[in-house]
Amino acid sequence: ARQKSDRNMDPAIIDVEFAPADSPKFPSREGEEFVYVLEGDVELRYGKENYRLRQGDSIYFDSCVPHTLSTLAEGDKARVLAITYVPGI
Repeated sequence: ARQKSDRNMDPAIIDVEFAPADSPKFPSREGEEFVYVLEGDVELRYGKENYRLRQGDSIYFDSCVPHTLSTLAEGDKARVLAITYVPGI
């Protein structure tokens, strides 16, 4: 997908690891994100809210809010499909 000109979406399959609650969050940026859980359970820390997602769940959110994706416990494994929309990337 990186070689397509004039694209606005960036898809990726991500292996998610555990991140302690005090871990730095992804910086806020213009755009939107879609996350679909392929394997395992994850927690999306989004601003002051936390969302638990299981295999087959998905979530769509604005990237302008600081956020972190983590497994529920150290040693857990998870994999997600993440599609980021950033105007004019």
